[in-house]
Amino acid sequence: MDADGARRITSDIRGGVSAAADSLLSLVEQGLADLALWRQGDVAAIDRIEASFCAMLEACAFGDIVGQRLSQLDDALAQKSPASDPLLNGPAIAGAGIDQAAADLLMAAPVTRHRP
Repeated sequence: MDADGARRITSDIRGGVSAAADSLLSLVEQGLADLALWRQGDVAAIDRIEASFCAMLEACAFGDIVGQRLSQLDDALAQKSPASDPLLNGPAIAGAGIDQAAADLLMAAPVTRHRP
């Protein structure tokens, strides 16, 4: 998969996360309606509110983590395309490419984490 294909996939995933956020906003609106019912004496409404809000918080936390990871993937793809990564070029003809010592150095290098 090339970088453009990966970006399309991450864009699709972000679209799904965005749709989930829209659903969460709808649940919040319902929660506010249940709150109004609770204030009017519907004691069962508070249980619905609590359950909905807990589910919403879990979903939001998951969406945030997914967004962070996708941003890291985008950054990594932008900085390291297969053409620029000597380890992704496959076996080289003798005398071409990098030697084993250089490959060992690349593999021993610390991993740099990119933060959005």
